[in-house]
Amino acid sequence: MSAIDGQRITRALASFPYYGQWRVDAVLEGGALPSGLVTVDIAGLVAVGTIERAGYDAPDLPHVVVIGGLGWSSEVTATAARALTFHADSGVRLRSVLAALARAAGEVIAQPTDRAIGSHWGAVSSAPGERVRYRDELTEMVRAGDVAGWYVDTLGTTRFTARATPEVTARATLLRANASVGLRVFGVDEPAYFMPGARVEGVSIGRAVVLESPGSLTVECWS
Repeated sequence: MSAIDGQRITRALASFPYYGQWRVDAVLEGGALPSGLVTVDIAGLVAVGTIERAGYDAPDLPHVVVIGGLGWSSEVTATAARALTFHADSGVRLRSVLAALARAAGEVIAQPTDRAIGSHWGAVSSAPGERVRYRDELTEMVRAGDVAGWYVDTLGTTRFTARATPEVTARATLLRANASVGLRVFGVDEPAYFMPGARVEGVSIGRAVVLESPGSLTVECWS
């Protein structure tokens, strides 16, 4: 049974990108609206994230959105940015910057190999008409070459290393494909095997979108 903290899921769309935060959009069978940190289980694909939005589509029909690493979506205020300024003639350490960003965002990270990233590093704060979020700071570090990339894993930990690249051995029945956009849709039993980085029939998954509805469980694999 697919569920969020024990509440049965009737329909779900779960998107797992190669980089960044994952997202689950789910309609529940009934009951109270979940909140805070929750555990999502879609046919054995277990993901720990935080409720971003929750409401009722109809009486006793809860609809929720869960985000992996929701804290990275928080806005960087001017006060926060001032506290995220580093200078060292010997070189600002990558781990020091990432640890400070994670504390400010309220997120858990797996630290990459440490190194110097220049003599100065400073966060950019939001300005009128232009919101800056903590995830934007991470993306800017990717552009600057400070980290190769970042993503939130299914346990809610943010990682800065390459994803694993296993060959999928679980059942994958090809239902349709569109080579022009790099899309293949498979009927599956175990969606947990179809995460970004994994290879299906020799082709790497760049984004995985799991869709569940009564009697149907599929994964869109975008290359």
